[in-house]
Amino acid sequence: MTPRDAIGWDAGWNDVEGQDGFPMEIFAILDGVVLPYILDPNFEKYLPVIPSGVDAVNFTWKAVKSGSMNANCTEFFLTQHYYYDFDVLESFDGSVLKNPLISIETKGKVPRKAKVFQVFLPCLGNVTGTASFGIGLRIRNERGRHLSGTPLRLRLQKQCTDNRPDPECDRRCANGGRCNANKICECPKRYMGRYCRTGKYAASSFLG
Repeated sequence: MTPRDAIGWDAGWNDVEGQDGFPMEIFAILDGVVLPYILDPNFEKYLPVIPSGVDAVNFTWKAVKSGSMNANCTEFFLTQHYYYDFDVLESFDGSVLKNPLISIETKGKVPRKAKVFQVFLPCLGNVTGTASFGIGLRIRNERGRHLSGTPLRLRLQKQCTDNRPDPECDRRCANGGRCNANKICECPKRYMGRYCRTGKYAASSFLG
């Protein structure tokens, strides 16, 4: 079997409450050619909208090769290096979402071993809405040739929520309660109820 070089991403996230996110495995390049589904103009429609509680998406990526392992079957080997260039990191609605940021250099070498990097998605925080953003990636081989089908152009969506303090809502929350992003009073430990007006111990005595 002819050895095949590939570049793959495992992408996913956890929300702010630590619940499981939506893990995805995306292989983008095989045998030096961008895979057709990556080039599909409808590809973004198959991907989930990133929730408002998620501020960053984790990517684990590496250049891998099928059919060529070492004697211990613990490591893949490549015939050549790949170099990347994130040439587009852009929000298409600046009134909702700022431009994405990444935790690695925008240019460099695709790692041979799995490494994690993050794409940060900073909402403005003063408006609720869904914004599209773009990630552009160029990949070239060690001879300096850009791979067929690149640059990659991904368009994704991110939900954002207005998380500014709401003085009117806060005024309704008694006994030190605070209004959350969903306009619901979050009560201190000793209080309960819609507006935090009922003491928990008083309620327990009444029920007992």
